[in-house]
Amino acid sequence: MYDRVDRRLSFTVAGRPSHRPRVVARTANSAYDTFSAPMTPLLRTLDHIVSHPLNRQHRLRAVGRYFGWQLRSRTLSRRAVINYVDDTQLLIRRGCYAGTHALYTGLCDTEEMSLALHMLRPGDLFVDVGANEGTWTVFTSGAAGADSIAIEPTPITFTHLQDNIRLNHLEPLVDARQAAVGAHDGTARLNYGTSNSTNYVASDGLSAREDSIEVPIYRLDTLLGDRQANCLKIDVEGFEKAVIDGAERTLAQSELSILIMETTGGGDRYG
Repeated sequence: MYDRVDRRLSFTVAGRPSHRPRVVARTANSAYDTFSAPMTPLLRTLDHIVSHPLNRQHRLRAVGRYFGWQLRSRTLSRRAVINYVDDTQLLIRRGCYAGTHALYTGLCDTEEMSLALHMLRPGDLFVDVGANEGTWTVFTSGAAGADSIAIEPTPITFTHLQDNIRLNHLEPLVDARQAAVGAHDGTARLNYGTSNSTNYVASDGLSAREDSIEVPIYRLDTLLGDRQANCLKIDVEGFEKAVIDGAERTLAQSELSILIMETTGGGDRYG
């Protein structure tokens, strides 16, 4: 893996924005669209791995990590601890997309993470809405030294998040919350997907499946209270508008320098 992230990838930004946040929106599947011809899932994955900027100097080694993990996770153990950024580590599990992506490429979201690394300082607050198993939270608190509020509604994924926080001794910096974020305070039904990266909230007009679970849901303004975010990341499988509707005060704060939002096309399910 990578013992150190090449910080030369960081964006050159003079100082911090004084009013409007620097907004980064990313379509999740765009990184895989290098070829125009149809590809199998395996070819798409390998194409993404070899074309990733952190793998350009050692593509064969990166492909070796992929096949090594596929073999190991099927025959020996479905989980492993890997080196991550600087002195941090990640506990990864078979079927957990974000952690295995970090194994293959070093960083899931290279440009966005480089921007956050450049801008965040110890004492700043990073808010991770849809924290999943903690790749972003470990990165911002472990490498940048920022405080983090990590919010993840799915019970098993939240357990994985807590495992990675404890593994890196980040409890003093990270406030982990098991909840969903939306436009109101109360409860919501959460539908499970086929992996921990495809769970989503069953909202008005969207049927909850029989295996859905009830989770607490809060407006981001409620969760933060008087705290002011310096960097906000939103990855909520199409539920972005509801999160934004509940974050009016948060988004208006002058301290907010970076807003990162991943869009997957899942917003169509909410109209």
